[in-house]
Amino acid sequence: VMVKVGQGDAIVVVGEKITQSQFVLLDHFRLSRREFNWLGFLGFSGAITMGVLFIRVVEGRFHLRLRRRDHVLLLLLTLSTPLLVRFGLPSTNILAVGLLSGSFYGTVISLAITGLLMVILPFGMEIDMGYLFSSAIGGLLGGALAGRMRSREELASLGGVLSLVQGGVYLVINATFSAAAGPVWFTLVTTAGLQSLVGLSWSIVALGLSPYLEHLFDLVTPIRLAELANPNRPLLKRMATEAPGTFQHTLFVANL
Repeated sequence: VMVKVGQGDAIVVVGEKITQSQFVLLDHFRLSRREFNWLGFLGFSGAITMGVLFIRVVEGRFHLRLRRRDHVLLLLLTLSTPLLVRFGLPSTNILAVGLLSGSFYGTVISLAITGLLMVILPFGMEIDMGYLFSSAIGGLLGGALAGRMRSREELASLGGVLSLVQGGVYLVINATFSAAAGPVWFTLVTTAGLQSLVGLSWSIVALGLSPYLEHLFDLVTPIRLAELANPNRPLLKRMATEAPGTFQHTLFVANL
């Protein structure tokens, strides 16, 4: 794109947000005065460090024994949120992070992860607070309840309820802090409905990823144990056929 700029032309007005094209022009004429924000970098690095230390304290306080692969999985789940925000998505995946971490590691770790994301994200990135808080509330509730689910069906039902919660929280936040009325309500309700669909989409993504992550990171969750106890699995069917006495004895011991 070629742009002609004459002497004395105003590239940007004071107080105006600089666009990408304006910044390119300023940089071309060496007026951008760019420099590294060391204070912001150190502050954000300090916040991330405090967040990691907080997770370690939570592990020790509640006697949670996480393996190295568990820390890797939690790191990947946590990093996925700022990456998606960086791509400019109209919402966050905190609901999916809450569901997955709660299902894998229980309520405490999930609440700590989702709570830290809700606190740290606004300091480092530009994100709409309505989107952030609505998805964060859904993620916190998902993290608190996902560990109690005993089947994929229950987890799917929980995801549906959380998507409605996310849409409802978004509607309440925007209706409370918006001074407009009348036709704007239609827009608010429509956007809240879209947020519910986004929350439902993330719950479906979490539900679809959970079995793969369980096998990849060797996670033993209540849902996976229930699936392994299915007598129609090949190994249990073979045991019942070739060693029926041992199979019945195993069932009795397991029930005890």
